[in-house]
Amino acid sequence: MKDLYGLLEVDKNADDGTLKKAYRKLAVKHHPDKGGDEKMFKDISEAYDILSDKKKRKRYDLGGYEALEGGLQGGNPSDIFESMFGMGTGGMSNMGGNVFMSDMMGSMNGNPFENMMGSMNGGTNKKNPLKIHDVEVTLDDLYTGTKKLVKLQTDIKCEKCDANGYFKNGKELCNTCHGSKIITETRRMGPMIQSSKRPCNNCDGKGYTIISGYECKKCNMKGVISNTKKYNLNISKGTINGKEIDLKGKGDYIPELDVNGDLKIRLHEVKHERFQRINNDLFITLDIKLEEALCGTTYKLLHLNDKYVYINIDKIIKPDFIMKCNKLGMPLQTDNGLLYGDLLLHFNIIYPTKLSVEQKNKCKEIFNVVDEFIDKESHDLEYYKTVDDLNNDNMNEHQGQQGQQCTQQ
Repeated sequence: MKDLYGLLEVDKNADDGTLKKAYRKLAVKHHPDKGGDEKMFKDISEAYDILSDKKKRKRYDLGGYEALEGGLQGGNPSDIFESMFGMGTGGMSNMGGNVFMSDMMGSMNGNPFENMMGSMNGGTNKKNPLKIHDVEVTLDDLYTGTKKLVKLQTDIKCEKCDANGYFKNGKELCNTCHGSKIITETRRMGPMIQSSKRPCNNCDGKGYTIISGYECKKCNMKGVISNTKKYNLNISKGTINGKEIDLKGKGDYIPELDVNGDLKIRLHEVKHERFQRINNDLFITLDIKLEEALCGTTYKLLHLNDKYVYINIDKIIKPDFIMKCNKLGMPLQTDNGLLYGDLLLHFNIIYPTKLSVEQKNKCKEIFNVVDEFIDKESHDLEYYKTVDDLNNDNMNEHQGQQGQQCTQQ
């Protein structure tokens, strides 16, 4: 007589969750594609198939293994394995069992079950499904370093139902997909018949439905509860935009895997109101008076984090030229310590609106201005439009002429 509970290494009072965990562990251990014993794999698959079915388990408990004869024995062990691991009935035979298992498990480190399930969820071959959370940082934060309190919503395990979404013995085989988790639809298109598969909408691809009255209302049958977690982040001076901080096992709880996924916190640099970052340099546009641009001055600049720096302007500032101050840009963490970029300055020269006769004469004297044609008949100037205004007027006029031509045609 087979001892099905002994094969799964559980006691007779084991609930659905315990059976599931036990089978997952043993199925991976004894799978033939991983060098396990084929007969043992078939035995534990049959044991799980029987004990996870409420009717079969009841007959086994009452009359033993012999009471299951007559068509109630466990099904194909590969189908049971695939159904348990989210592949759907027949998935391994269709894909080629050895290829499938070698792709999933050939280059794994650590827990093979977690690696395999991570690969099935999105094909990224990562151990646990990943939760990504962006945290906004300013140039000021990255320039001097800072600490940030991050709050985020994370799914945690529902202890009331042990993450099943239902209470003990509260599930039954889906009567639509019969546990396969998928349904096949056949559609006739002229002389051709097309078949397609999709997740079963009756059980949401789970393979089972919850019996009325057994629903866990605390988690709304999801197996997880939303919870706010807090993390204190230390952002070092010279950290770059887009840096990722990995927190293993701090993400959402995954009921299907019975593990906590990983959390990735990613730094997102927001736009600064005055400075622009260009690689490791800082760029800024500043106003400067004409007399300062010509004669020079010491310029007082409010730098990042409200710190003042003083810039010695000893050269004539030319319009549209970029000036540079070495090592006043953004810091960058390197193997040799912090490396600073440069500060790039674009000066916008502010011209005076008027000068007195005395000031004009002084300027003429300084710059040696001589009016060679003072005795000629001349025309007066007046302020009209900017170049941008003139270009816009010409464009509007051109579009209006085109419209009139189209109307006449």
